[in-house]
Amino acid sequence: MKLSRCPVCKTNLHLDAMVSDEATRDLLSFAVRLPKRLGQALVQYIALFRPEKSDLTNARALRLMQEALALSANERRLAEALEATVASLAKRRLERGWQPLTGHQYLNKVLETLPLESVSAPQTKSQSLEVRAHNELPKEVNDRLWQEQMDRFGGNRE
Repeated sequence: MKLSRCPVCKTNLHLDAMVSDEATRDLLSFAVRLPKRLGQALVQYIALFRPEKSDLTNARALRLMQEALALSANERRLAEALEATVASLAKRRLERGWQPLTGHQYLNKVLETLPLESVSAPQTKSQSLEVRAHNELPKEVNDRLWQEQMDRFGGNRE
């Protein structure tokens, strides 16, 4: 089943081929269960382990993800540490002589510097509407504007 095209190399992605490989299937299954922010940060972090001229095996990528998740039970804090690690090392990766990560030591140090309670509070959606300013027009002005609107659309007031 042709799924899509790779945004980088433009080759076709076939979902059935991807799930036929055990390591790829396990990696996909693991990654899709993660919360969005943590999953994105973890995938970007794992890319820091990829050598410049070759790929990570899916089995190694899965193992690295599992090891990284085991470093902290606080998913929000871990996501922040992963994002900070990626942001810090992304610039270095572009430099000549970059050596891919070999372990999670840098991530551990970033986790140690973060407060135990994650800095950014979770975003909650409010079910209420707050009106911050209300400028009420005088009745005559409101009536005139309403009548002008009705005239434009061919309606009448009654």
